[in-house]
Amino acid sequence: MAKTAKFLHEAGALKLVKRSGWWIAGVRNPESVAEHSQRAALIAFVLARLEGKTRNEALEYAFALLLHDLHETRLLDLHKVSQRYLDSRKAEKRVTKEQFALLPPLLRKDFEALLPRYATPIGRDADLLECAFQAKEYEEQGFKQAFDWRNRIKRAIKTKSAKRLLREMERGSSAWWMKLKKKLSD
Repeated sequence: MAKTAKFLHEAGALKLVKRSGWWIAGVRNPESVAEHSQRAALIAFVLARLEGKTRNEALEYAFALLLHDLHETRLLDLHKVSQRYLDSRKAEKRVTKEQFALLPPLLRKDFEALLPRYATPIGRDADLLECAFQAKEYEEQGFKQAFDWRNRIKRAIKTKSAKRLLREMERGSSAWWMKLKKKLSD
């Protein structure tokens, strides 16, 4: 159990790792990797269900999105420009292997079996869609360069459900609040 506790403490360190790409857009205090992973997991569940997957399959996608950036506790969040100069895939695999080695064999096998869900169109779209939502929110806060993220994501997503959610997201991040506020004031 000591190794498992170490694994869980390390996973908690994702709350301290900032998403570095947003610094390029001028965001001084960007979201953490843990914040990104949490919403990406929710989006993965939603996308999987909208794409016809069973509830259990959707849960597997969601869990994969919780795991997909775990290596960043040791490597930090490398911006795409940084990744150009490093063999980041090899390093990510090495870190993931070491992290999963901290788990009991049954959990290790579970995690290893679920992680590949991230590399599917649903998993990738969930990750990208979360970035699009975050970009929209940053753009509304005045970080105009975040618009570029949304444009690139528009071209990259694959699933029909992700494309529909992206169009709906364009309405604005406060639409849920404005509707609720109006309802409460009536």
